[in-house]
Amino acid sequence: MDTVGRLVAGLGRHGIAVAPDASEGVAGTAPAACPVLRWAASGAMSLTGWPGEAPQWPTGDVVGRLDGAARLLGVMARGFGTDLALDIGALLTQRAAARGVARSGAVSVGGRCRLVRASDGWVAVSLARPSDLELVPALTGGFVTACSDPDLPGEVWDGLREFVRRRPGDEVVARAQLLGLPAARLPASAPGSGLPWVIQQLGQRAPTPTRPPVVVDFSAMWAGPLCAHLLGRCGAHVMKVEDVGRPDGARRGDPWLFTELHRHHDQVLLDFRSPTDRRALGRLVDSADMVVESSRPRALASLGFSPQEFLGARSGRTWVSITGYGRDGPRSNWVAFGDDAAVSAKLVGTSGGARSPVFCADAIADPVSGLCAAAGAAASFAAGGGYLVDCSMQASSAFANRDGSCAGEHRVERHGSTWTAYHDDASQRVESEADPRGRWRDERRLSA
Repeated sequence: MDTVGRLVAGLGRHGIAVAPDASEGVAGTAPAACPVLRWAASGAMSLTGWPGEAPQWPTGDVVGRLDGAARLLGVMARGFGTDLALDIGALLTQRAAARGVARSGAVSVGGRCRLVRASDGWVAVSLARPSDLELVPALTGGFVTACSDPDLPGEVWDGLREFVRRRPGDEVVARAQLLGLPAARLPASAPGSGLPWVIQQLGQRAPTPTRPPVVVDFSAMWAGPLCAHLLGRCGAHVMKVEDVGRPDGARRGDPWLFTELHRHHDQVLLDFRSPTDRRALGRLVDSADMVVESSRPRALASLGFSPQEFLGARSGRTWVSITGYGRDGPRSNWVAFGDDAAVSAKLVGTSGGARSPVFCADAIADPVSGLCAAAGAAASFAAGGGYLVDCSMQASSAFANRDGSCAGEHRVERHGSTWTAYHDDASQRVESEADPRGRWRDERRLSA
């Protein structure tokens, strides 16, 4: 069974019917049968590995899996009267190209996450926010002193590395997450059920919709906004809602990404502490067919919104939740970013020997979960809605990192200034990351 078939079967177990010929007539972008050559052709390989050394690849067929999710989303778009073709390589690499960053081994492409050896394995720790830096002394019991330098001087990482190497990985991660620091243990095997989401029916289904959904997007940064962006490219009317007291951090921290993902969306800034604005927010949510959010479960509950109430108020609705580790269970309040979440799913490159594993591409759990969430959301709405689509970054990454078995011998060799990946005698040049001026933005076209 191919990726589309697996996703369709998974949806079907929840009563979400997708046409059996789901992938027919929807072009894929994966260029080769070999997962390693696909990774090389996507540009993601150029962002995976140690600087100056041969780039690496994950164990799974990441590009093939994401291509299947994209084809499923394309089927849903076609049902909404829109043609959608996605370039998986662009989704994985264009942000890095826009930033002008390169692969850096056990340091993330963005520079804010590192793989650190614990006494019994490897741990990924992200220090992406100013508040993360403030918590390092608490994490280490004062072993590392407070630092306010946003450029993260080397002594902070040196001290953290020395602290972590003396302790079991699970202890370090539990301590970090208790403080609200994003950290993850590299597992021995990939977790999860094999699907990128957990789906629950909490509301009533409606007849098959005749139009794309109206979407209220509460999410921030990358994964959730990418989901909303892709739904917009399927024809949805997307309203991006932010609290003036806590706007999307990508506005200032990642302005290129923010502009690309929210192009053509309505952008609504409200003061969530104002009774007047809270009433206006309520009216927006009342008008929506779908909510997309990337908060820990208690965040929106404080505003009076929940999947149960939203889905119970009107038939045909869908609630999409993108979190690090899912809405339920002991890790439901754990924080995650794209690099550490991928590590938690064993989505890494392996250099072998005593050297550290390496990060795959650029915060890869973000684009992976954004695409998977959009496919699940569109399928839920098209089937009549009533569903909570609980998409975790860990589960999405584990889903993407499967089906990598390939019987050939693989190697990567340098030829002049370029690298070439080999599967036996077949070869594929390792492409560089996509041009940030390219078009993975709003290119929807009405179907004939």
